[in-house]
Amino acid sequence: MFIICFTLLVLIAQDCASQDDEGPYRGKFIGKLNSYHHQVSGDVYAVDDLTVLLVNFNYDGTGEDTFFWAGDSGRPGPQGFIIPDEHGKTNILERYNGAEVVLRLAEGKRLSRLRWLAVYDVGTQNAFGDVYVPDEFDPPAPRSLGPLAPAPSAPVVVSSKSVRFLDANTFLIPEFRYDGSGEEVYFWAGVGPQPSARGFIVPNEHGYLEPLRAYRGEDVALELPGGRTVFEVDWLAVWDAAERRALASLLVPDALNVPPAKLRTHPHRTRLPHCKQLHRDYQVAWEVFGNQITIELAAQIEDGEYMAFGVSGNETRSQMLGADVAVAYFNAALQQATVADYNVTAVAPVSIPRGPREYPPRSP
Repeated sequence: MFIICFTLLVLIAQDCASQDDEGPYRGKFIGKLNSYHHQVSGDVYAVDDLTVLLVNFNYDGTGEDTFFWAGDSGRPGPQGFIIPDEHGKTNILERYNGAEVVLRLAEGKRLSRLRWLAVYDVGTQNAFGDVYVPDEFDPPAPRSLGPLAPAPSAPVVVSSKSVRFLDANTFLIPEFRYDGSGEEVYFWAGVGPQPSARGFIVPNEHGYLEPLRAYRGEDVALELPGGRTVFEVDWLAVWDAAERRALASLLVPDALNVPPAKLRTHPHRTRLPHCKQLHRDYQVAWEVFGNQITIELAAQIEDGEYMAFGVSGNETRSQMLGADVAVAYFNAALQQATVADYNVTAVAPVSIPRGPREYPPRSP
């Protein structure tokens, strides 16, 4: 008899790999705020041509008529315009202490057309801090890399239009074609001069790591797994794992100037010795010690969604009926994680698009 212990982690599952020690990519660095008054400081990044990110931003909040301010003149002055704050408001600025602030320029404004950004007091016409935008500044934007190039000796035809990185994590393969005949063919990425078996699976458009189906001219949006970014791969491929060869591939340029990933990851690395990525957003790790099995579930889930893992109802294949399943969920209202054990004795069509809405279910 085994004793099973569950550990629940509700976050974005990092695949079974280490986290980049350099920190997340935030966009193109513009510069540090020059500090003149009121303890203004921070780093300024361009997310795209419409969006600015302030990192570790500080301001003491004591200015009487102070705003985020920008303009295209030679230096900060009254001829500039207000940048709405992180809430989209044009209120007088309050105190910030080591904050990360996302600012979106007003309609019709573009970062590439500006000369400076500032924390500016309209009443006294003083800049408390500012940063200058470099000349001919090229902000991050989606970048096209060219189509997938079929391998000359590939037994099947794989094709696409120009692959486009939408941000540091997400890329689009337009009009992707593949006949689905391979038993172990995957979207694949890695480092090195050319595709190799040392790469890793890129989950399909639904987040699953299963072999590719047939695609007939579809636009396929994919995300690099485990918090990886375009800066950590040298190539993309359609890879036949059984034959250990690429059916088609594409080289990725260094230092691609793209927006940062929209989805912020929460670093997680399991301490258990065994780990399996089941889905782009879901992994299971485990350890067997004597008659005890410790299982750790880590996933990206929202309130009202759940994770499930257990023993199949059939000894030779996956089967829900007869399964012994642990269902794990996080109650945001109570700030409490729970794991409940279920024996599946019947199945029925699901009418609710996401997981159980009430935990635990009410008694009849």
